[in-house]
Amino acid sequence: MISIQRKVDGFSVYLVLLLGTFAALIASFFTYVYAEKQIDVANESREESLRVSDQLRQSSLDLTSMARAYVTTGFTHYRDHYLSILAIRDGHAPHPGNDRNTFWELHELGSAVGKAESPGVGLEELARNAGFTADEQQLLELAKARSDELAQLELAAFETVTSSESLSEPRVAAIRSLYDENYRLARVRVLQPIADVDRRVDERTRAQVAKATERAYQMRVVVILIGALQILLLWGIHRRLRDILGG
Repeated sequence: MISIQRKVDGFSVYLVLLLGTFAALIASFFTYVYAEKQIDVANESREESLRVSDQLRQSSLDLTSMARAYVTTGFTHYRDHYLSILAIRDGHAPHPGNDRNTFWELHELGSAVGKAESPGVGLEELARNAGFTADEQQLLELAKARSDELAQLELAAFETVTSSESLSEPRVAAIRSLYDENYRLARVRVLQPIADVDRRVDERTRAQVAKATERAYQMRVVVILIGALQILLLWGIHRRLRDILGG
């Protein structure tokens, strides 16, 4: 009788352990799923942050391209494109849809450019929503401020071109002002903070992705170990039950 009671007690212990590990398995599995999701969140944050800084860089390049094209040719659609870029960047006009990389070329050719995103959102707000750190946000604002200063020089050149005759001395001076060394250095001052932001964002988000990946790996190991422990407990329960029933 004592021997049977011990077998029953051993069976009960195995059963309690099995139930405990089952609960632990469920909890660890959901934790693992959450950890895997955090990898996607970290990657999405990385992509969004780099996308915002790239938009500021691309808008600066587009502004220079349109400004130089207008002062050189005098074609007003270049000026219109320039003003549209400023409006979009400042959030006064909706951003073009998925064709943002070729929007201006398609617009110039009279092609469809896809539906615009609405409402318009300025780059500062996009940066705040993208999860930049305070230092990164400050660098982006510095680049934006310097780009706005450069825009004032470009707009002044526009006024000269609009009010001057073709190849007049003031117009030639306006064209040169967008190609000289001072202008080149001003553009470098715009792009340098953006490059710093890219470097910081890359380092920060890479670390976040690596940490999330490591956490997911650890939870995967925990799930496997608990699963293996459950198999052992099931085998132990099977043996105890056979002993109790007599084979």
